[in-house]
Amino acid sequence: MKNLLNPKWLLLINTAPLLVLFSLLAAKYQVINSMLTGTNLYYWKVYGGLLIFLGIANLVYTASLLSKKREVSPLYALVVLPTYILFLYFYGNNIDLIIPFNIPQWLFPEHLLLYVGTFVMPTLAYALFILVYHFTPMDEKQRAGSNFLYAVLIPFSWYLFSQLIMPFWRPVDHQFMEHVVILGIIMGTVLFLFFLIRGIYVISVNKAEKWKPYALAWKIPITILFPLLGLALNNGLIGFRYSYGSGVFGDFADPSFYVLAVLNGIFLCLPNLSNVPYRLGLFIGRASTFAYTFYFFLIFLPYLPLSVIAILALGSGFLMLTPLVLFVIHINELAHDFAFLRQQLAQKFLWAIAITSFAIIPLFISGAYLKDRQNLHQALDYLYHSKYEQTYEIDAKALAKTLHRINSNKEGGRDFDFGYHTPYPVSYTHLTLPTKRIV
Repeated sequence: MKNLLNPKWLLLINTAPLLVLFSLLAAKYQVINSMLTGTNLYYWKVYGGLLIFLGIANLVYTASLLSKKREVSPLYALVVLPTYILFLYFYGNNIDLIIPFNIPQWLFPEHLLLYVGTFVMPTLAYALFILVYHFTPMDEKQRAGSNFLYAVLIPFSWYLFSQLIMPFWRPVDHQFMEHVVILGIIMGTVLFLFFLIRGIYVISVNKAEKWKPYALAWKIPITILFPLLGLALNNGLIGFRYSYGSGVFGDFADPSFYVLAVLNGIFLCLPNLSNVPYRLGLFIGRASTFAYTFYFFLIFLPYLPLSVIAILALGSGFLMLTPLVLFVIHINELAHDFAFLRQQLAQKFLWAIAITSFAIIPLFISGAYLKDRQNLHQALDYLYHSKYEQTYEIDAKALAKTLHRINSNKEGGRDFDFGYHTPYPVSYTHLTLPTKRIV
């Protein structure tokens, strides 16, 4: 975990996500800026300026550490954690002033608050890891059980508060108390995740060798069973069915999600043998499915604060933590593969293999969506700008699926969810149409 103190991580965890976020917001702004009022434009400038300031401040700090060859300080985490939490909190409170209700919903198949949460949360998660490492001196005897107990006590204390105190609570200023309760939930969530991560860290350091013979006993549930269970629960195959969309957190009903979940789990559960060709093949497999793990890690980052409430209310809320734990396991396995293979193969070759393998799934998805986009535009040209001398090759079946997906995006409300579609690909390919053009 000490490697996380390398300032180069800040470029990956903060600078890169904020650049992606800024480009996404800039693209949305170009679409809707003519429909914004003076007040809306003011809030765009304020929060856009704050985002730029946070990114530049982080970049300056990173450059300073690199030039002085220093590690990331725990003070960085103590400053970043409340700063970014407050940014997210006030951004969420003013979201209706940033995106007013008069903006057509089909222009925003995904909620901008989730954009911000997805690409800001990696910095918050990183700050928590730094604090866990700093406040867990391994030269002293650490107990994982006590940390898990503290983590469990947090949702339990919320339950007691809601049952014993809230019924008799009569605040004078309702709006003020609402802010206090929300901030209390945020701080409680941060503490919950801190103790949870700390407990996992203590186990990984103290019990790694002892638990090695029983690796499959915990790997199979975390890497295969829980992801499949989460997909089934989200898609309504077990438990309750989401009334207003295709899934609680998004449309993951396509069989490929289940296939990739099993394939990803198998790669992570296979033994790390000392055979170079076998280990290289395993490394390629793990690097290729890492895109799947990383995708769900990003999707569920904004929902981590809800995991505590979900654990308390539904019991199955622990499944919301699976992408986080799976991400850590996947990174760890890739690091072990890389460390073994670089003793036999060139490091540049391994990086080329890793990047190429990682790009397989995104390129395949991009190709499929861009093909749908091309098919849609051909159909639009045929209907509205038909040229009799031109031959049109339109896949009617694929077009029907595309129009169904667009319709689903248009039906989504302004709620904080991805339930109507598969998160992010629709924005990436811009598969949106005004109602009058859907036939």
